[in-house]
Amino acid sequence: MHPIIEVPRLVVHQNLTIERVRRRRAVLRVRLRHPGGMKDWITYALPAGARRECLDRLLMWRKRSTRLTYICGNGEGVLIDDRAFFDAAFASD
Repeated sequence: MHPIIEVPRLVVHQNLTIERVRRRRAVLRVRLRHPGGMKDWITYALPAGARRECLDRLLMWRKRSTRLTYICGNGEGVLIDDRAFFDAAFASD
């Protein structure tokens, strides 16, 4: 008999924009706006070395109204600029 392999379910939210970024000590909170107007908060707890870089990226995305994708599951998540990700992946050298 083969063991059952459980794969955590992933949830994907696309075409999000950042409405607000808040920093409080080691925590960054990001308010996201969905295309239909719904709003959600996500929270990042980051070590000091990664916090500034992440904050700068989030603020740049907010300023540029970058369309983002949030992928989450099993208590973790990632916010990405998937257009930039794919552009970089398929860029010719």
